[in-house]
Amino acid sequence: MTMVKDKTENVGPKTVKAILAEIGVGFGGKTPNVFRVLSRNEAVLKAAHAMMGELTNGGILSDIDREIVAITTAMEKNCEYCTTAHQDVAKRCGAPEDDVEAILNRTAPKDARSRALIDTVQKLYARNGRLSQMELADISSSGISEAELLEIIAYMSVYQMLSFVTNNWETPIDPQFRKAK
Repeated sequence: MTMVKDKTENVGPKTVKAILAEIGVGFGGKTPNVFRVLSRNEAVLKAAHAMMGELTNGGILSDIDREIVAITTAMEKNCEYCTTAHQDVAKRCGAPEDDVEAILNRTAPKDARSRALIDTVQKLYARNGRLSQMELADISSSGISEAELLEIIAYMSVYQMLSFVTNNWETPIDPQFRKAK
């Protein structure tokens, strides 16, 4: 179902064009293909953009933490597009390359915070979001606060949606992200 238009200008109403342009600013003027696919439904594009914007601008997770959650989600959902894109973004955010490689190789990174984030995401997926009180206590003792856990879950929901979109529409990986591989 690969159906990504080549030019952002040819997509949707004025509101959609403005959102795509705003997203593109964060990627050096090049709107990632996944958002161009989302633009086929204005409400979905607006919702994804609003949620990501609110979490990024008002959230408490660091850029590196967010990218670790994103890469782990992409790996859990077998999304090559998202794995490649977030690998690139993680490197640009300053994530230790060894930690990124460890996540991609499904091994434990050296950084304790990274391990805690990965473990949290993997547990949430393995248990369909239903963690025991003991698991919640373990997450808390690993240094992840309740507020951070809520934000991790919110990011997982957005990243999972994007993974489903890119997997189902066989979205081509953008040239700017191919360099990361």
